[in-house]
Amino acid sequence: MVQHAAASTSTPRAGMSPGDFMFGMVLGQGSFAKVYHAQFKRTSANFAIKVMDQEFIKRHKKVPFVVMERQVMSKLAHPNIVKFYCSFKDDDSLYMVMELCRGGELLHFICKERDQYRKQGIQDQACSASVTQFYMAQLVCALEYMHSNNVIHRDLKPDNILLTEQGQLKVTDFGTATTGDNQDENNNFCGTAEYLSPEVLNDLPACVGSDLWALGCIIFQMFAGRPPFRGENDYFTFQDILTHDSDTMEFPATFPEPARDLVRKLLVRDLSMRLTEYATIKAHPFFDGIEWEAVATTRSPVTPDVATLPTPTIDGAAPNWSIAGAFTDMASPFAESDFPLPVATRSYALDSLSQ
Repeated sequence: MVQHAAASTSTPRAGMSPGDFMFGMVLGQGSFAKVYHAQFKRTSANFAIKVMDQEFIKRHKKVPFVVMERQVMSKLAHPNIVKFYCSFKDDDSLYMVMELCRGGELLHFICKERDQYRKQGIQDQACSASVTQFYMAQLVCALEYMHSNNVIHRDLKPDNILLTEQGQLKVTDFGTATTGDNQDENNNFCGTAEYLSPEVLNDLPACVGSDLWALGCIIFQMFAGRPPFRGENDYFTFQDILTHDSDTMEFPATFPEPARDLVRKLLVRDLSMRLTEYATIKAHPFFDGIEWEAVATTRSPVTPDVATLPTPTIDGAAPNWSIAGAFTDMASPFAESDFPLPVATRSYALDSLSQ
């Protein structure tokens, strides 16, 4: 496990709260959380802050997932995984301060590339072979690191992969992640229909092979602009996955042969026959030319569209600044050890950054 140095004494700790930040536009939203663009008041450094409604989390029994997300992100430190800086809470909400990735989701990048071809009347084509190879190599680096640290993502998809301003790939959203030895948690059915592996659909525990099945789906989507499994609804999507035969799998005509071979080996329905050895994956002809020791931090061959974000103007010190009708009479279901106030779990000093 990577060992982290103690947090810098210059990192704001005493009294850490939303009041230390100015909040801006919402970058993303889920059932019980919003991700905001925020600036640290002391330095104007930019961050993404995930704000979660404690009452909703408690009522819908999501506490273990939120605690696990924080624990997982606290122990991961890799160039291709979104940085977690610190967490804290107030009476109503939980806060996780993370790296801001201005390049947006990998999904948006894929769709933009796909739409350029569709305007020319060309279907089932999106990213180039060189771009796909680069980003999938960075994703393999992130997955190998995660799995070596006993972390299973369980919801790997282009929506949960971000790009930095420089085009570097970053895996994010560990809200359903778990550790490999937590079998009870691994049996919980979660994920996104198009990327679920057959074993998960058969109520078996999620595992390394489940994340690598999703990798195969993402490689296919990078080239084709669509996932390999997509029915009229989730039921038909599940049936496509459960009856899938990798030997007879069809690909768009422009799909390179090395990519076809790798996808077939990753999308083998029988987990025991699926390609799950990282040494073999990295040695596959699809990745010929990749310098594995350097690719995690190598400059991207493309520059994504970078979001122009307005300067945050909402003062986090204002009462109920973000959630209308906040439940102030609910006892927090989170122990101080889960979401301590204040906390700084990394050596990254917020006031030393100039994002």
